[in-house]
Amino acid sequence: MKGGYWWNLNRQPPFPTKLTKIGGIMMKVKERVFMGVVLCVMIFYSASISLRAGGITVSPSLITETVTEENNCIFTKITNTADHDKKVLVYTAGLSMAITGSTIIRESGTEQEIIRKVFSLYPSEFILRPGETQEVEIKINIGRAREIEPSGGAYGVVIFETQPVKEKGGMVAVVTRVAAPIWVEIPGPKKRSGRIIDVIAGQEKSGEKIKIATVFKNTGNVHFVPQSGTVIIRDKSGLEVKRISIKPNLVMPGLERYMYGYLDSGDLPIGKYSAESVMQPVEGINTNALSKIFSIISPGALAQPKANISIFSDINVVQKKPIVFSFLFTNTGNVQLDPKINLEIRDLGNKLIATVSIISKEVNVGSSEEFQGIWEKGLPTGDYQVIVSAEYSKPEFGGIKKAVATARVMVIEKELVLGGEISSFTIDSIKSGEAVVPQLFFKNTGNTEFSVEGLIELKNSAGKAVGQIPINKIKLAEREEKRLGGSWNGTLPTGLYKAVVTLIYGGDKIAIGEASFLVK
Repeated sequence: MKGGYWWNLNRQPPFPTKLTKIGGIMMKVKERVFMGVVLCVMIFYSASISLRAGGITVSPSLITETVTEENNCIFTKITNTADHDKKVLVYTAGLSMAITGSTIIRESGTEQEIIRKVFSLYPSEFILRPGETQEVEIKINIGRAREIEPSGGAYGVVIFETQPVKEKGGMVAVVTRVAAPIWVEIPGPKKRSGRIIDVIAGQEKSGEKIKIATVFKNTGNVHFVPQSGTVIIRDKSGLEVKRISIKPNLVMPGLERYMYGYLDSGDLPIGKYSAESVMQPVEGINTNALSKIFSIISPGALAQPKANISIFSDINVVQKKPIVFSFLFTNTGNVQLDPKINLEIRDLGNKLIATVSIISKEVNVGSSEEFQGIWEKGLPTGDYQVIVSAEYSKPEFGGIKKAVATARVMVIEKELVLGGEISSFTIDSIKSGEAVVPQLFFKNTGNTEFSVEGLIELKNSAGKAVGQIPINKIKLAEREEKRLGGSWNGTLPTGLYKAVVTLIYGGDKIAIGEASFLVK
């Protein structure tokens, strides 16, 4: 159960297809079969005073305190609301925050080792009977907490893992994990400061509100909620036309977070605008101001350039021969695009080997265009990576954006040719009762080794099968020819017979031949 990440949303965009709820209750459920037991794991985060889940209640579910050298202990409680005894394990994990505000619970071995030196728990294992409540003491090692930069606070998660005390064989055991984040200020200097990293405008659908996301970075040494924030909307002449407030959110030290302001799309006529964002980390002190251009291209519609690169596949090529690269560029936004494309060939050590020029062309909204580039000189044998990047959009649409895709190129010494043929297939006349011994030769006409095997079927003049001769698998090197063995011992009446051979080689290729023979 330990190790890895339970929940990491650190790369979520500011405007997901379906709006992500910031804060509130979030839950992740995993199920796995382990020795006949289905294990359900639930992680909760809530800013509420208490949280009830899986037959237990944790209070408080978000632990926010300020500790001192003299008073360095905080407390939380767990209550068994189920009708049966529960075994409880209490332990800590690392805490971080995604740019969207989602909690990230880190359970890697190294991070847990560090966190456990900061927080000690008592008791850490106990039995709770129905209706019972147990208080858990969390003691903060302030000296250890100061060693972790930034050093103004101590952050972690206390996890309550519960399961029934008794299990009958074959029953489904439910293990519940409730996580209570810990945000603690420790003694020492506090620095509450920040700066704006980016400003991004987005819109779910035409006519809906425009969401202005300010990316705010906490450059201080402790968590805090900025005092206030404002976005000033100006037209292309620089005249202020609108002013909207930003809703501040809690930010951990050293991390970034989206902070949103909302603009009615109907308030702005078609044209080019700027959104200038400024935050106040603490009252009376402003951050840097950062401005970003955006455009309204039709009534209520924000220009949103979006694109992706697809069908850019790994390829195998022959050394020192021209290489053709092709891929698809798809315009998924609502404005026409004219991408500037760059293609680089690099070795596996990331050393640049070559740059391939690709002719640009416009791509309409909702359509795809194929792009091609040729590297005439070819490459020596080896493995390479190819990186194609397409810069698109315009400054008035919020700045240049980039779509990137990668592929692998394996350069081989020669082109692999898989080919084979039945070079000879005869059967001599025999007397009734003698063995049928085919003279079957097969030749590898390609330049790579493969295996061949098959079957010879003997048929009488009426076409009825009267016997079979299996051809055992053998390997043939390039350009090699071999006789394929086998014989059939039985008694055939006098008459004319036909032998049909079917050979499979190279995995899925087939060769068929026929020979007639006489039984005297």
